[in-house]
Amino acid sequence: MNKAILPLVRKGKEDMEFPFSWEDDSLQHACYINYGYWNHRNYMVLDVLGYFFLLKEGGNVLPERTPPIFDDLDSIETREKELNQQSRLVQQAQPITTEDISIIQRQKYWVKFDDSDFRRFTSLKINSNEILKLLLDTSRVEFKLVYPVRLRDDKDRFKENSYIMNFFSRLFEFGYINKEVRSDGIVRSREYYIVFNTILGELFVNNMKTHNFDLINNSLYNLPYSAQILYRRLLVHNDLTQQDINLETIKEKLNLEDENVTNLRNTIELNALEPLKQYGFITDYRRTEGLNGVKYSIWKPPKTFESNNKLLQKSTVIIG
Repeated sequence: MNKAILPLVRKGKEDMEFPFSWEDDSLQHACYINYGYWNHRNYMVLDVLGYFFLLKEGGNVLPERTPPIFDDLDSIETREKELNQQSRLVQQAQPITTEDISIIQRQKYWVKFDDSDFRRFTSLKINSNEILKLLLDTSRVEFKLVYPVRLRDDKDRFKENSYIMNFFSRLFEFGYINKEVRSDGIVRSREYYIVFNTILGELFVNNMKTHNFDLINNSLYNLPYSAQILYRRLLVHNDLTQQDINLETIKEKLNLEDENVTNLRNTIELNALEPLKQYGFITDYRRTEGLNGVKYSIWKPPKTFESNNKLLQKSTVIIG
């Protein structure tokens, strides 16, 4: 998801015209956001939902790699056309009934959690209404993407393929029940039921099942917006301990519009690289300027293997 989705935030007071488009890196094919904005908090929601789903699949530990949902690109296209004909499962702006819950639990890919679970895995102090708004905002955004999906190759190995979506899709649907309501009507606690019953949701689950994710410490969510986006879009997807990245590439990946090079450098260094270094996501960085413009050399600590129990004790989460 970090590679596929471009961050899109409101610029000033004016609403943006939709659909918003950009080109993906792999095929230079047009991608679209049809409705809604997308920022670091929306990426975070997907981290948490992916983590909850894997814990459910593995019985409260991270499971071994399991068979993917899709066999090949043709099977994805067939499923996409099938799902495009289906109606919405739940109405997401109001509480659901016990009958709705039963329908969700009969779906293949679903998960439930409550506000305390969400706060525990993000380490954020947010109330129930804020969590509900995050889920609503994330679930309402519609995408048509070139999606990097993991499929088996002819040597029974998992390989990343690019699937070009034909229709707009949301990531998931969800319902909730009010668990604790004050006498004045304020809801203090909710329980949420998430169902991945869209093509984008099933592609997301497919990659979770094939272990196409990284484990990180949730201190990432306390970093500034630019730091979180830079880490997601440019640093997390490989095992390289050093990367050389042009300023223009960083500007493009973070969807920055400032044409002033000095302001851009300040944003990248003060709001992104310094916080990442302070929290240990990178070990150091250096800026150089040459004939081809400004370039940053960024060093990361090497990835190390840890057991599931240690990962759970560290409250790590998943980047899809």
